[in-house]
Amino acid sequence: MTKTLLGMTKTLLGMTKTSLGMTKTSLGMTKTSLRMTKGALGMTKAALGMTKGALGMTKAALGMTKAALGTTKAALRMTKAALRMTKAALRMTNWVLLECLNIDLVRHSWERDALADVLFAGDPGDGSFDAESESAVRD
Repeated sequence: MTKTLLGMTKTLLGMTKTSLGMTKTSLGMTKTSLRMTKGALGMTKAALGMTKGALGMTKAALGMTKAALGTTKAALRMTKAALRMTKAALRMTNWVLLECLNIDLVRHSWERDALADVLFAGDPGDGSFDAESESAVRD
């Protein structure tokens, strides 16, 4: 019986050694996996930092685009004002030329700009009407 117990003890000791070897291997694999996980975490952090940088650059580009749009709008407003001033100056130049050359333009009744035409208003004493009398009584 002692031999049997001794044999069983040796078998258990062998099994324990094998189990210990497997535990050491598992521990090594766990350490390797942990190092790989840390590396992957570092790469993820780097990618996140790059993404944040790209987002910051995108926001800056958007801000610059908005500023350029505002400048363009202001330039358009200034251009419109300059066009209105140019139109007014052309009207005044036309009027001055007509007055200097003493040209009397024919004014049509359908050409209106909703303003009273007082520049060329006539004086009733300048001329007489060509009135022809007609009889109001019928035969």
